[in-house]
Amino acid sequence: MVAFLLWAKMTSLRDFPQPFSRPFSRPFSIVKRASWYGNKDNGKETASGEKFNERAMTAAHRQLPFGSRIRVTNLVNRRSLSLRINDRGPFVVGRDLDVSHAAAKRLGFEHEGIAPVEIQVLRYGKDGRS
Repeated sequence: MVAFLLWAKMTSLRDFPQPFSRPFSRPFSIVKRASWYGNKDNGKETASGEKFNERAMTAAHRQLPFGSRIRVTNLVNRRSLSLRINDRGPFVVGRDLDVSHAAAKRLGFEHEGIAPVEIQVLRYGKDGRS
């Protein structure tokens, strides 16, 4: 148990940048839970100021800078696609990423609503806002 806690502390400090306030020299990936949003939010303003489009390949993350590009892979069916961060969220305990309705459909978890995913940061946003 002690070895696990030590490992968890070392990997969290070494492998996962905290917070995402500046660009890092190398991309990283992490396994998290994703959900999707759309329908009732379609056309509303996102945290970045643009209008939400449930058909766009976009996502919401609590910390990644707006404009960041991520590759999201559904760990159940191995489907993968690139998304752009343009909103904040999700604000539900146990969820780490909200993707648009269209993205959830292409990733194959539209009906389930939630999926385990790998998130790989491809490029950090340039605007620096968080």
